[in-house]
Amino acid sequence: MVNSDLLSGQDFTGISEAEAANNKEEKVKEQIDLVLKILPPATVLVVYVNPGKQRIKAIDDLASQVEYYASANAPVTLMGIVTDSAYVAYGDKVI
Repeated sequence: MVNSDLLSGQDFTGISEAEAANNKEEKVKEQIDLVLKILPPATVLVVYVNPGKQRIKAIDDLASQVEYYASANAPVTLMGIVTDSAYVAYGDKVI
């Protein structure tokens, strides 16, 4: 589990909304790339990003990088997806 506050703080204040969106996209992509380097192939990757206005393209691009992934933007959704993902990971090991 990687828990990061990389999308908050001073990096996003005092700049335009478009520039902040680009910065957020870059930071999320960098973090995902770091995590993908250390994950075994049969991992289910769950990405949680606090709700916001923008869709994160780096999350959409995961389909071409990992076999199983899911994303959530609400705590309740995150819990459901983590539970479902545990069943997927278990099923992948058993089959």
